[in-house]
Amino acid sequence: MKTFIVIPNYFINEEVEQLAIQAVKSFKETADCEVVCVDDASPRDPCFLRKHCDQLIIRGTNGGFAKTCNTGLRYVMDVCPNDAYVVLANNDIKVYPGWLEEFKKLEPFDMAGGLGFRGEPDWGKKNCNYISEGGMLEDWLFPGGFFITKLSVLREIGLYDENYEHGGVEDIDLFYVAKKANKRLVMTPKVLYWHKEGATRYSDSEKQKQSDAILRNEAYFEKKYGIHPIKHLNQILCDRRINL
Repeated sequence: MKTFIVIPNYFINEEVEQLAIQAVKSFKETADCEVVCVDDASPRDPCFLRKHCDQLIIRGTNGGFAKTCNTGLRYVMDVCPNDAYVVLANNDIKVYPGWLEEFKKLEPFDMAGGLGFRGEPDWGKKNCNYISEGGMLEDWLFPGGFFITKLSVLREIGLYDENYEHGGVEDIDLFYVAKKANKRLVMTPKVLYWHKEGATRYSDSEKQKQSDAILRNEAYFEKKYGIHPIKHLNQILCDRRINL
Protein backbone atom coordinates (compact mmCIF):
# COMPACT_ATOMS: atom_id res chain seq x y z
CA MET A 1 0.00 0.00 0.00
CA LYS A 2 1.38 3.40 -0.99
CA THR A 3 2.46 5.94 1.64
CA PHE A 4 1.84 9.70 1.36
CA ILE A 5 3.30 12.34 3.69
CA VAL A 6 1.33 15.60 4.03
CA ILE A 7 3.30 18.50 5.51
CA PRO A 8 1.73 21.96 6.10
CA ASN A 9 4.12 24.91 5.85
CA TYR A 10 4.25 28.59 6.75
CA PHE A 11 7.61 30.22 6.07
CA ILE A 12 8.58 33.29 8.04
CA ASN A 13 12.38 33.03 8.06
CA GLU A 14 15.32 30.98 6.79
CA GLU A 15 15.39 28.80 9.91
CA VAL A 16 11.89 27.47 9.22
CA GLU A 17 12.84 26.85 5.59
CA GLN A 18 15.85 24.76 6.65
CA LEU A 19 13.72 22.83 9.14
CA ALA A 20 11.21 22.04 6.39
CA ILE A 21 13.96 20.77 4.09
CA GLN A 22 15.26 18.58 6.92
CA ALA A 23 11.76 17.19 7.56
CA VAL A 24 11.20 16.32 3.91
CA LYS A 25 14.65 14.76 3.53
CA SER A 26 14.23 12.65 6.66
CA PHE A 27 11.05 11.15 5.22
CA LYS A 28 12.48 10.60 1.74
CA GLU A 29 15.64 9.00 3.14
CA THR A 30 13.85 6.61 5.52
CA ALA A 31 10.79 5.40 3.60
CA ASP A 32 9.39 4.75 0.14
CA CYS A 33 6.85 7.57 0.16
CA GLU A 34 5.42 10.54 -1.72
CA VAL A 35 5.81 13.86 0.11
CA VAL A 36 3.11 16.47 -0.42
CA CYS A 37 3.96 19.93 0.96
CA VAL A 38 1.23 22.54 1.33
CA ASP A 39 2.13 26.19 1.78
CA ASP A 40 -0.36 28.33 3.71
CA ALA A 41 0.23 31.61 1.81
CA SER A 42 3.61 32.20 3.44
CA PRO A 43 5.19 35.67 3.40
CA ARG A 44 8.30 34.02 1.90
CA ASP A 45 8.48 32.22 -1.44
CA PRO A 46 7.97 28.46 -0.85
CA CYS A 47 9.10 27.36 -4.33
CA PHE A 48 12.50 26.20 -3.03
CA LEU A 49 10.65 23.11 -1.75
CA ARG A 50 9.85 21.87 -5.26
CA LYS A 51 13.27 20.23 -5.60
CA HIS A 52 12.85 18.39 -2.31
CA CYS A 53 9.23 17.18 -2.22
CA ASP A 54 7.11 15.33 -4.78
CA GLN A 55 4.23 17.82 -4.85
CA LEU A 56 4.05 21.44 -3.70
CA ILE A 57 0.61 23.01 -3.31
CA ILE A 58 0.48 26.76 -2.67
CA ARG A 59 -2.68 28.12 -1.07
CA GLY A 60 -3.83 31.56 -2.17
CA THR A 61 -4.94 32.70 1.28
CA ASN A 62 -3.75 31.96 4.79
CA GLY A 63 -6.18 29.58 6.48
CA GLY A 64 -4.37 27.98 9.41
CA PHE A 65 -3.31 24.44 10.23
CA ALA A 66 -6.61 22.58 9.72
CA LYS A 67 -7.37 24.07 6.30
CA THR A 68 -3.79 23.61 5.13
CA CYS A 69 -3.71 19.94 6.16
CA ASN A 70 -7.09 19.33 4.54
CA THR A 71 -5.86 20.87 1.29
CA GLY A 72 -3.12 18.26 1.17
CA LEU A 73 -5.41 15.42 2.24
CA ARG A 74 -7.98 16.27 -0.44
CA TYR A 75 -5.21 16.26 -3.04
CA VAL A 76 -4.13 12.77 -1.92
CA MET A 77 -7.74 11.55 -1.99
CA ASP A 78 -8.12 12.84 -5.54
CA VAL A 79 -4.96 11.20 -6.89
CA CYS A 80 -5.38 7.95 -4.96
CA PRO A 81 -8.83 6.37 -5.35
CA ASN A 82 -7.72 3.27 -3.47
CA ASP A 83 -6.58 2.96 0.11
CA ALA A 84 -3.16 4.23 1.20
CA TYR A 85 -1.20 5.13 4.28
CA VAL A 86 -1.16 8.87 4.92
CA VAL A 87 1.08 10.64 7.41
CA LEU A 88 0.31 14.09 8.84
CA ALA A 89 3.57 15.74 9.87
CA ASN A 90 4.73 19.15 11.05
CA ASN A 91 7.53 20.78 9.10
CA ASP A 92 9.86 21.06 12.12
CA ILE A 93 10.38 17.37 12.85
CA LYS A 94 12.95 14.73 11.96
CA VAL A 95 12.14 11.04 11.68
CA TYR A 96 14.57 8.15 11.89
CA PRO A 97 15.03 4.91 9.92
CA GLY A 98 12.53 2.15 10.61
CA TRP A 99 9.57 4.35 11.60
CA LEU A 100 7.27 3.09 8.84
CA GLU A 101 8.17 -0.56 9.42
CA GLU A 102 7.42 -0.18 13.14
CA PHE A 103 4.04 1.38 12.41
CA LYS A 104 3.16 -1.43 10.00
CA LYS A 105 3.89 -3.98 12.74
CA LEU A 106 0.90 -2.52 14.64
CA GLU A 107 -1.60 -3.58 11.99
CA PRO A 108 -4.52 -3.57 12.11
CA PHE A 109 -4.63 0.06 13.26
CA ASP A 110 -6.65 3.11 12.25
CA MET A 111 -4.25 5.77 13.55
CA ALA A 112 -0.78 5.33 15.03
CA GLY A 113 1.75 7.70 16.59
CA GLY A 114 5.13 7.66 18.24
CA LEU A 115 6.92 9.73 20.88
CA GLY A 116 8.32 13.17 20.09
CA PHE A 117 11.35 14.78 21.77
CA ARG A 118 12.55 18.39 21.69
CA GLY A 119 16.11 17.15 22.21
CA GLU A 120 17.89 13.89 21.43
CA PRO A 121 15.32 11.07 21.64
CA ASP A 122 15.53 8.69 24.58
CA TRP A 123 16.51 5.67 22.52
CA GLY A 124 16.03 3.41 25.50
CA LYS A 125 12.28 3.80 24.98
CA LYS A 126 12.56 1.51 21.95
CA ASN A 127 13.19 -1.37 24.35
CA CYS A 128 9.76 -0.99 25.95
CA ASN A 129 7.54 -4.03 25.46
CA TYR A 130 4.16 -2.28 25.45
CA ILE A 131 1.91 -0.01 23.40
CA SER A 132 -1.16 2.06 24.26
CA GLU A 133 -4.54 1.99 22.54
CA GLY A 134 -6.10 4.95 24.33
CA GLY A 135 -4.45 7.92 22.65
CA MET A 136 -1.96 8.59 25.46
CA LEU A 137 1.31 6.94 26.47
CA GLU A 138 2.95 8.00 29.72
CA ASP A 139 3.24 11.82 29.44
CA TRP A 140 2.73 11.87 25.65
CA LEU A 141 -0.55 12.67 23.93
CA PHE A 142 -1.40 11.20 20.56
CA PRO A 143 0.87 13.36 18.35
CA GLY A 144 -0.90 15.79 16.04
CA GLY A 145 2.52 16.73 14.64
CA PHE A 146 3.36 13.22 13.36
CA PHE A 147 0.93 10.34 13.02
CA ILE A 148 -0.09 7.81 10.41
CA THR A 149 -3.58 6.82 9.34
CA LYS A 150 -5.29 5.52 6.20
CA LEU A 151 -7.34 7.17 3.50
CA SER A 152 -10.15 4.70 4.20
CA VAL A 153 -10.33 5.94 7.81
CA LEU A 154 -10.40 9.61 6.80
CA ARG A 155 -13.02 8.96 4.13
CA GLU A 156 -15.19 7.45 6.84
CA ILE A 157 -14.70 9.89 9.74
CA GLY A 158 -13.91 13.07 7.79
CA LEU A 159 -11.00 15.51 7.86
CA TYR A 160 -10.02 18.25 10.29
CA ASP A 161 -12.80 20.60 11.42
CA GLU A 162 -11.86 23.85 9.68
CA ASN A 163 -13.61 26.00 12.27
CA TYR A 164 -10.48 25.78 14.41
CA GLU A 165 -8.32 28.88 14.00
CA HIS A 166 -4.57 29.17 13.47
CA GLY A 167 -3.45 25.88 15.03
CA GLY A 168 -4.39 23.96 18.16
CA VAL A 169 -7.13 21.57 19.41
CA GLU A 170 -8.14 20.52 15.87
CA ASP A 171 -6.01 17.41 16.33
CA ILE A 172 -7.72 16.48 19.61
CA ASP A 173 -11.05 16.92 17.82
CA LEU A 174 -10.02 14.54 15.02
CA PHE A 175 -8.77 11.93 17.48
CA TYR A 176 -11.96 12.25 19.52
CA VAL A 177 -14.06 11.74 16.39
CA ALA A 178 -11.98 8.66 15.58
CA LYS A 179 -12.42 7.20 19.06
CA LYS A 180 -16.16 7.87 19.00
CA ALA A 181 -16.24 5.91 15.73
CA ASN A 182 -14.49 3.01 17.54
CA LYS A 183 -11.24 3.47 15.64
CA ARG A 184 -8.02 2.00 17.02
CA LEU A 185 -5.55 4.73 18.06
CA VAL A 186 -2.19 3.16 18.86
CA MET A 187 0.91 4.77 20.33
CA THR A 188 4.24 3.01 20.27
CA PRO A 189 7.61 3.82 21.89
CA LYS A 190 9.25 1.98 18.98
CA VAL A 191 8.83 5.15 16.86
CA LEU A 192 10.75 8.17 18.16
CA TYR A 193 11.19 11.53 16.44
CA TRP A 194 12.69 14.97 17.01
CA HIS A 195 10.32 17.95 17.14
CA LYS A 196 11.49 21.54 17.50
CA GLU A 197 7.89 22.72 18.13
CA GLY A 198 6.70 26.30 17.73
CA ALA A 199 9.13 27.16 14.93
CA THR A 200 6.71 29.59 13.27
CA ARG A 201 5.97 31.49 16.49
CA TYR A 202 8.84 33.86 15.86
CA SER A 203 7.71 36.91 17.84
CA ASP A 204 5.84 37.81 21.02
CA SER A 205 2.89 38.95 18.90
CA GLU A 206 2.77 35.61 17.07
CA LYS A 207 2.95 33.72 20.36
CA GLN A 208 0.09 35.81 21.74
CA LYS A 209 -1.91 35.27 18.57
CA GLN A 210 -1.44 31.53 18.95
CA SER A 211 -2.40 31.60 22.64
CA ASP A 212 -5.56 33.60 21.93
CA ALA A 213 -6.52 31.23 19.10
CA ILE A 214 -6.10 28.18 21.35
CA LEU A 215 -8.43 29.68 23.95
CA ARG A 216 -11.08 30.27 21.26
CA ASN A 217 -10.51 26.77 19.91
CA GLU A 218 -10.93 25.25 23.35
CA ALA A 219 -14.21 27.15 23.76
CA TYR A 220 -15.38 25.92 20.34
CA PHE A 221 -14.57 22.30 21.25
CA GLU A 222 -16.43 22.61 24.55
CA LYS A 223 -19.48 24.08 22.80
CA LYS A 224 -19.37 21.33 20.18
CA TYR A 225 -19.01 18.34 22.51
CA GLY A 226 -19.97 19.59 25.97
CA ILE A 227 -16.56 18.84 27.49
CA HIS A 228 -13.38 20.88 27.70
CA PRO A 229 -10.53 19.45 25.56
CA ILE A 230 -7.88 20.03 28.23
CA LYS A 231 -9.72 19.98 31.55
CA HIS A 232 -11.49 16.75 30.58
CA LEU A 233 -8.73 15.26 28.46
CA ASN A 234 -8.91 11.97 30.36
CA GLN A 235 -12.46 11.55 29.01
CA ILE A 236 -11.15 11.96 25.47
CA LEU A 237 -7.81 10.11 25.54
CA CYS A 238 -6.33 7.59 27.97
CA ASP A 239 -3.29 5.37 28.47
CA ARG A 240 -4.70 1.87 27.97
CA ARG A 241 -1.54 -0.19 28.15
CA ILE A 242 -1.13 -3.44 26.21
CA ASN A 243 1.91 -5.67 26.68
CA LEU A 244 3.53 -7.07 23.57
